[in-house]
Amino acid sequence: MKKIKVGYLPLYIKLYDDSNPHYRDPMVDYMHMLIKMLESQGLEVVLADEVCRIKPEFDRAAKKFNDAGVSAVITQHLAYSPSLESIEALLSLDAPIIVFDTTPDYQLLKVANYKGCISANHGIHGVMDMCSMLTREGKDYAVAAGHYRDSDVLDRVCGYVRAAKAAGALRGARVGLVGGAFDGMGDFRVPYEELKERQNDYIQEYLNSIGDFDKRILISNIAFLAKSNGIRLGELEKMLGISAGYISRTAKENTGKRLSVDVVWKIARFFNVGIDDLVNRNLQIPSETSTLLCRFVAKLLSQTITDEIEWGCEGGYICDCSPLLLSLPIFLMEDDGTVVYHPEHMNQNYKWELAGDVYSCDTISEGQKLVIIAFQSEDVKGCFYDFIFCTRNEDGTYSWKRAFHTNDPFSPLDERAADLYAQISKKLDAVRIAPDIRSIVQAYLH
Repeated sequence: MKKIKVGYLPLYIKLYDDSNPHYRDPMVDYMHMLIKMLESQGLEVVLADEVCRIKPEFDRAAKKFNDAGVSAVITQHLAYSPSLESIEALLSLDAPIIVFDTTPDYQLLKVANYKGCISANHGIHGVMDMCSMLTREGKDYAVAAGHYRDSDVLDRVCGYVRAAKAAGALRGARVGLVGGAFDGMGDFRVPYEELKERQNDYIQEYLNSIGDFDKRILISNIAFLAKSNGIRLGELEKMLGISAGYISRTAKENTGKRLSVDVVWKIARFFNVGIDDLVNRNLQIPSETSTLLCRFVAKLLSQTITDEIEWGCEGGYICDCSPLLLSLPIFLMEDDGTVVYHPEHMNQNYKWELAGDVYSCDTISEGQKLVIIAFQSEDVKGCFYDFIFCTRNEDGTYSWKRAFHTNDPFSPLDERAADLYAQISKKLDAVRIAPDIRSIVQAYLH
């Protein structure tokens, strides 16, 4: 994955250097540690050539960042820094500003009595000064405040960086315009400059909207999805490469913390749900589509029980693989005879194997076989079911298209599919009789 290039601007005060040139050393060490942590999360950090204290130093840093074409500039106050020394350089930046407000010590008041550390932890005063000037000048910025070890501040910094990168990519996108306005018709003629201005407004509106959501719905959905897939939140955090405990800390109702946009995107992609659904819809309420599919599977089950439809075995688990299975690229037989299944809608980091033979029937849709696939993985609890349609080609092979999958935690679809699969297995293992003969037998028994 290509890393996002960011500028890193350390702010300091010349007064301290004049008093003791080595006074800054612990704060600089802390800064380098934070930079390494940010680099581990996919950022390419362009550090200013010097710890900036006076206007010429800030000007040189701003030029370096603009020349490098960074996507954002992260500021960190190592101590108080007079804003009038930096403001002109900050206003000259081409990239958005992310204010990284952090201190080496977490609870200053508890250690201040025995540790001379107040001066090393008062960068917040410089942050307030600088942000006041940025606000006065109308320069947008984002603030990520917190301790690196006891908060999600690093994730929030990276989230702002990725949002800045996305905004820059959208704003820099080239838009093609086919044709032009007909001479004399002004009802749909929009000047190019106005189109450009409106595009920027739409981009900003979208970025603002994805950052404005009710975290209670989001956290509830994440917990529901994780539980439905047999995954603990700690395991999910590890799989997504985010800080341990980040989701749990954010979930607490008495905190104002919210998941960063990039983490929300990762979770939506991992569980194969839309971001809008994950953020705004209670996923525990079945959708209209899920309800329709439940009715479909229920009817299949009913007709299977009454022998109105007949299923065949395509093998793959106990029985040998049929020509249909052997011709489909979604199945792969390993050297030991195990059939591996490749469902593109499931986590590709897991190995999925058949949990039983594959079954099919050709009475649902003319010219097509409806196929039900039961599969599982050692990494995930439970069994899952996919339904596909297969069509026989002239050369004897089969082509396929997915009908639907049932690992929908928002409905009982998975349970209905399990009942159907169990009934098919039972039918194929039992002695088969024609429907009219079954009626005679049942009438006699009554």
